[in-house]
Amino acid sequence: MKPPAGVPLLPFAGPRWCLTPEEMAAVDRAAIHAGLGGLALMETAGRGVVGAIRAAFEPHAARGCAESAPASEPRAVFLIGGGNNGGDGLVAARCLAEAGWRVVLELFVDPANFTGDAARQWGLVEPMGLAVRRIETAESARDGFTGAMNATCIVDALLGTGLRGDVREPMRSAIEAVNGAVGRPPVVAVDAPSGLDGATGRVRGMAVRADFTVTLGFPKPGLFLADGPRHCGRLIAVPLGYPPAALAAAEGTSPLGWTGLPEGEAALPPRPHDLHKGAAGRLLVLAGSPDYRGAAVLTATAALRSGAGICVVATPAPVAEFLVGQLPEAIVLPLPVTKSGALAA
Repeated sequence: MKPPAGVPLLPFAGPRWCLTPEEMAAVDRAAIHAGLGGLALMETAGRGVVGAIRAAFEPHAARGCAESAPASEPRAVFLIGGGNNGGDGLVAARCLAEAGWRVVLELFVDPANFTGDAARQWGLVEPMGLAVRRIETAESARDGFTGAMNATCIVDALLGTGLRGDVREPMRSAIEAVNGAVGRPPVVAVDAPSGLDGATGRVRGMAVRADFTVTLGFPKPGLFLADGPRHCGRLIAVPLGYPPAALAAAEGTSPLGWTGLPEGEAALPPRPHDLHKGAAGRLLVLAGSPDYRGAAVLTATAALRSGAGICVVATPAPVAEFLVGQLPEAIVLPLPVTKSGALAA
C-alpha cells in the first residue's frame, strides 16, 4: 500500500534552512541552554511524528487498510534504536497508543541501556503494557518483520541523522527485510531513513527505503542529496519551536536554504503584457551533433522556459533541419560542416 495522497511537502514556518546533523546538534544545545529542555524537544518531536501518521493513515485505517486489524484499531510497528531517535519513537508510540492504535515495539536495545531523555521516555512507556519484542540477532530481526506485514504502518526509529559508521547487525538485517518485502505496509522514517547520512545523503552500508520521512526541526541536506531522495519518499518537516537564541547558533554557520515553488515564482520580476521579446534577454546556445541532437533541443527549451526572450541555437547544418521543426520559437543558425561531419573552421 502506498502512503495516502495529499501528504504535504515541507509545510514549515520559520527560517527556510537545511541544517547538517552537526548544526542541528548545536541548535539543540543552544535551545537546552536557553531553557527548553531536551525532554521537551523530544516530546514535541514525537508528537509531530504522531500528527503526520494520524493525518496520513487514520482516514484509510477507518476503511480497514490492514487485513488483520479491525477498522477501529489501526496498528503500528515501531523499530526502536537506543539513541535519541529511539526516544522520539517511544514518544510517538506512547501517543499513538493513547489515541487508540495497537502498538508493537521491536527494541533493538536492552531497555536497561537507554540513557538520558530516551531512558525517561522508556520509563513512561514501560508501564503501559505495550507489546514488546527484543531484537538481538539478525535472525530475530528477520522473524520480527514477518509480524509487521499486516500493520497499518511501520515506524523507523532505529538510527538518527548523525550516524557514524556503517549499519551493523541486527539492524542491517531488519532494514534488508523492510526493503525487500513485497506488499509491505508503508514505512515512516523518523527524522531520516535509518542508514542514510544526514549530511551527505550517502547510504552507510544499508538504508531504509521509507514511503515518507518526518524530519525534525529542520530538513537535513542528506535528504536532498545523492541517495537521499530515493530513500526518504515524501518529506514532512516538523518545527520544534526553537527559541531565537537557539536559532542564532545556526545563523553563524551560513546554513543552506531551500525555496518552495511559490517563493521561486514570486522572486521572478513581473513582465508587462506588452513587453517585446527583444527586451527580455538574448541567449546563444552552441550545441548538438548528428548523434546528439537532443542536447540542443533540451538546452534551448530550458532557456525559453526560463524566460529568455530570444534564443539562437547555433548547431551543425545537418542538425539544424531537425531543430527547425522541434523549436519553432528559437532562431536556428546552421553551422558549416566538413565532409566528415565535423564543424568547418
